[in-house]
Amino acid sequence: MIYNYLSKARLNIIEKRLNFMIEEARGLKNHLTFISKFMK
Repeated sequence: MIYNYLSKARLNIIEKRLNFMIEEARGLKNHLTFISKFMK
């Protein structure tokens, strides 16, 4: 029971971290497209 709770919490943390990384990557991509448009 306690182990199950811990693994759920760990999965939750990993999921949050992945979501954060995906958001960061998306923001970076938008930033790069903005720069490339600006440079042309």
